[in-house]
Amino acid sequence: PPSRLVLWLIRWCAFRLLLGAGMSKVGRNSSACWRQLTCTSTHYFTQPVPNPLSWRMHHLPDWFHQVEVAMTFVEQLVLPFLMLVPLRICR
Repeated sequence: PPSRLVLWLIRWCAFRLLLGAGMSKVGRNSSACWRQLTCTSTHYFTQPVPNPLSWRMHHLPDWFHQVEVAMTFVEQLVLPFLMLVPLRICR
């Protein structure tokens, strides 16, 4: 099994990766669509290899796309802090 130091370094790297991705979405140079919660409405057609499900996802209601972006913010700006909590139940 890996040592505690290795586990903490992996958690720290994952924390920085997720938090950095979230901060780039709300930073000064970010796209306005992140602040308006509309980025996923165009994401499905602008990804490198759109799949057949992309058309259906693109045509979902606007409130669904807003929930998707809000969940992305929670996942990238709130939940990474739980990785650093030493209690196993939080991770």
